[in-house]
Amino acid sequence: MLLKQVVLEWKIKNIHQINDTLFFVEWYFKAKEEQLYSFDGISKIEFDGNKIRLIEEYEAKHETFRPCKID
Repeated sequence: MLLKQVVLEWKIKNIHQINDTLFFVEWYFKAKEEQLYSFDGISKIEFDGNKIRLIEEYEAKHETFRPCKID
């Protein structure tokens, strides 16, 4: 991937610690290949002692639609 992708930004927004072994990390990613693109993501990270046991990652479009406005 590094041969065709240039990472422009990868910002961690929040880190949520659920317990000693489970964390959720919210982040924003922006890169360029043939075109510029960006998305929001979240990683679920589980630890076993001081080692990572599992990482699951999800992405969502950065531009989101919010039909209800809360005042």
